[in-house]
Amino acid sequence: MNEYTTDVAIIGFGKAGKTLAGALAKKGKTVTVIEKSAKMYGGTCINVGCLPTKSLTHSAKIIDQLSEFGIERNPEINNQFFKQAMDYKTELVTKLNKKNYHKIADLDNVTVLDGFAHFKDDHTLLVDTDTETLQVTAANIIIGTGSTAVIPDFENKQNSPHIHTSEEILELTNLPKKLGIIGAGPIGLEFASYFAEFGSEVTVYQFNDSLLPREDKDDAAAILERLEELGVTIEFN
Repeated sequence: MNEYTTDVAIIGFGKAGKTLAGALAKKGKTVTVIEKSAKMYGGTCINVGCLPTKSLTHSAKIIDQLSEFGIERNPEINNQFFKQAMDYKTELVTKLNKKNYHKIADLDNVTVLDGFAHFKDDHTLLVDTDTETLQVTAANIIIGTGSTAVIPDFENKQNSPHIHTSEEILELTNLPKKLGIIGAGPIGLEFASYFAEFGSEVTVYQFNDSLLPREDKDDAAAILERLEELGVTIEFN
């Protein structure tokens, strides 16, 4: 078994993990960062959060304006434009993912390991990679693994190609003709707005009678009005 000894081990190469790793390395500490998915170097925002969604929002607004220039839209044009938007999004995410990786991994006193970490004891981690199990011993271990989506209990949800989390939907290769979104919070409504602009028929399902319940009522009302203009259906309760 290959073994690593380090001052600090950080589980998770997200916003917190990369920032802390860089700061500790500058202070002369040896740091080992462990990340289970190479797709997540840099964290949620640049890989499956604000950056890809804002890229798609921008692209969707472009196609939504085509009619202003006398260009007639149809499902084929919508899907072709959606594919191009997804390709651009992927290119952008890949570029920033690599930049974030090298910003930390190229530091002399930082080691990045790809694998799933679990504790052996208070100062020892076992890291399961694709080919072997590594051992990391550290004076301090920091957990920065983030969170996961809450998924309702659907029958056969694991086997259905039509049920997606907010991360999985960012990997679609074709524009869905119809899209149902569970949850009228900021994430759900952002997806609703740009998929509607791309040309999908969108319905949002909310468990109560409130749209964006944590936001100002006037703001929520304005957002609801805009969604209705885009053809989005909101089903409350």
